[in-house]
Amino acid sequence: MPASPTPRLFAHRFGRAYGPDSAASTLAAAFAQGELDGLETDCCLTADGRLALLHVNYLPLCTTLGGWAHERTAAEITASQLKDAKGRPVDEHPLLLEDLWPLIEGHELTVQLEVKAVGDADLADRTAAVLNEALATSPPPPGVHVEVISFWPDSLPVAASAGWDTRLILATPHTPAALGAWANEHGVTGIILEAPFWDPRHVDVWRAAGLSVMSGVCNDADYARLLVLPYAPDAICTDRPHELRAALEA
Repeated sequence: MPASPTPRLFAHRFGRAYGPDSAASTLAAAFAQGELDGLETDCCLTADGRLALLHVNYLPLCTTLGGWAHERTAAEITASQLKDAKGRPVDEHPLLLEDLWPLIEGHELTVQLEVKAVGDADLADRTAAVLNEALATSPPPPGVHVEVISFWPDSLPVAASAGWDTRLILATPHTPAALGAWANEHGVTGIILEAPFWDPRHVDVWRAAGLSVMSGVCNDADYARLLVLPYAPDAICTDRPHELRAALEA
């Protein structure tokens, strides 16, 4: 990978190598390692129209609560306990979106908010609409830039209509030129390549269309392959941002 420019590094789920997914303690541990270029977390719509920062809508996978996030109130979700990577309850509760802002006040970074809606396109669109409202009524602190990201293409124009930068998470190949034209038409500003090992000719097409190209989650085993890519992503999402920074700068 070219030494310059060095890609920006985003802490996946606040840096899940440092603690439970999207937990306040994990974020504090990540900041204790050093400043971050960005954070990534997932937004799940609750039954009462709030946004919980949970990796998945199906609550038993990440909390001690049953059912789906959109079937439970924010109070029920935040009263539950988070689970660690091995599925064990920890002494920490899920955050809501508005809980995040005080935790990052004073930092200059980008926060990627993923519209989460496993298997439900309509839920993705509704989540994006609620996210627009939430960001309007409780905006991020000064110095914090927001990007809305999603696997669901139709949810991104919803976010873009409110002026937010948006990225489509691309898990399967698409015709590069058609995807670039779609992004330009709908105000989508970037692409996330879920697997960071794509044909560089596709990357050239997307960049020619004005899109920022970012790598999806990259951890230990992928570092060596990233270092020999024929292109440098604009940014990389990783569970271990500080370790990857050291690897890139070595």
